[in-house]
Amino acid sequence: MPKEAHILAHQIRVPRIMTGAILWPPSEEAIKRITELRRAGEDVNFATVEGRDLSVAWQRSITVERNEEP
Repeated sequence: MPKEAHILAHQIRVPRIMTGAILWPPSEEAIKRITELRRAGEDVNFATVEGRDLSVAWQRSITVERNEEP
């Protein structure tokens, strides 16, 4: 007699994906910063957009996911 198949579905939080100068999906703050940097003629790179502290970028990811203010 065959056994029944069980399917478990869970949501797993993963960090945002780094693509170019930003993490995807971008936060509203990152989009504003890119716009400001371009208007000022400054270099747009990961450090100038997201900063060098990845724990802050991770926190923004959680905040964006929950639709909260940073």
